[in-house]
Amino acid sequence: MSMLDNCLIHLDDVYFSYDDVPVLQGADLCVGRRDFVSVVGPNGGGKTTLLKLILGLLTPQKGTIRVIGRPPEQARGEVGYVPQSFEYDPRFPVRVRDVVLMGRLHQARPFMPYSAEDREAATEALEQVELTELESRPLASLSGGQRQRVLVARALATRPQIMLLDEPTAHLDPAAEHDLFELLSRLNDELTIIVASHDISFVSRFVNKVACVRQTIAVHPTDSVKGELFADLYGQAVDLVRHDRQYPGGHNHD
Repeated sequence: MSMLDNCLIHLDDVYFSYDDVPVLQGADLCVGRRDFVSVVGPNGGGKTTLLKLILGLLTPQKGTIRVIGRPPEQARGEVGYVPQSFEYDPRFPVRVRDVVLMGRLHQARPFMPYSAEDREAATEALEQVELTELESRPLASLSGGQRQRVLVARALATRPQIMLLDEPTAHLDPAAEHDLFELLSRLNDELTIIVASHDISFVSRFVNKVACVRQTIAVHPTDSVKGELFADLYGQAVDLVRHDRQYPGGHNHD
């Protein structure tokens, strides 16, 4: 069996630039089934670009990308995506369930009502993120952590094999951040998950690989990640945060 056969996501010598300014060059990556990968790197290093290439929203100028053995645009229905931000007018009372059903829009026929299968998928997704009791609530009435779970549920409604998340904890407090990663850890029993993040404090607790992106991609097993690696990546000393921090309820997580 070749290496490619083991890769759910495979990048081979990928080059991508904006206006002739390289963002990724000579980038190789293999993500296996049920991997949980944290993508880290400095601003402008290529994290978001990498996710968009995997989604097929961008096309590399050189190299090849395969997602579940196909070009990314052909596999998009198998990939759930949680973007950096979700723009909505808080004065508009969009319900939690309505947002989750948006994940089925690419499945539904244009200008037709959601099908029974669409509604079943939304119900399952809400159950997976433990928000069933809030499905009729306006999105604006939820906490930041709950809103992020709604976006995860929207991605789950596609019934994907892979989930990509771009800076999902950027606006969450530490307790909500921990709860979200606990949820992702449970989902990882069935899904391959890639999380782009600046926050390295949970790396050793939840993920099995760290992909360091700075034009090229270097993948490391979590247990080999040291402070020196991040100092080289970010160009300055970085303290790895301890994982025995205190959370509500009085329990340490180590």
